[in-house]
Amino acid sequence: MIALRRSWLLVLWLLALAVVGCAPTPEAEWFAAAQAAHGSADGGEGRAALEDFLARSVPPGVQSDDARVVRQDAAYRLARLMLAEGDSEAAETVATSALEEGEKEDVFTANLYVVRGQALEALGRPVRATMDYHDALLINEVLLEAALAEDGDEE
Repeated sequence: MIALRRSWLLVLWLLALAVVGCAPTPEAEWFAAAQAAHGSADGGEGRAALEDFLARSVPPGVQSDDARVVRQDAAYRLARLMLAEGDSEAAETVATSALEEGEKEDVFTANLYVVRGQALEALGRPVRATMDYHDALLINEVLLEAALAEDGDEE
């Protein structure tokens, strides 16, 4: 899952470079900042890099769905780190805020439902957590059906 997320960010970053050329643009710098924030989190620097990235404005040239995906992926990572540190309330807030940026039937939305469900469970709100887990399962079912259809395994 982490390798897929990193690959997705790298593809977006390379696409931004290819579209705008090699000169650093605000868009390319923003994608590079996302990649750097993930790298810092991987390197043990934790929350700060992801929080700093999420506080940045999205440059006007970044497509809205690309911005949503990149920001939601960073928010998911941040919420997971917060949960690991025992900060369930902050994790729930970050996941909810990221979901408010838009929901699609994709892994980024499903991941946020799962991490918010984990935060809600830790906060003693199991009914609401179950609803988020259910929403994540519904998205994953759609994704699985689509993957099987691509492979020709659909019944």
